[in-house]
Amino acid sequence: MKSTLTKICVICQQPFHPVRRTKQRQTVCEQVACRLQRKKNTQQQWCQNNPGYSKGRYHELKSRIQARR
Repeated sequence: MKSTLTKICVICQQPFHPVRRTKQRQTVCEQVACRLQRKKNTQQQWCQNNPGYSKGRYHELKSRIQARR
């Protein structure tokens, strides 16, 4: 059963009925293109907020993996 609440998608600007259990947080509609764009946007934002997350750790992680084998 869909919610009676109507929201506007932040990607395509079309009205949609959010999923019942996530209606407070859902900001994009269920269209595949909107979901993919949202994922792309959030991944870019995360990478900008965490620029050094994986830098300089490759050799350390590689040695751990090789030690397990």
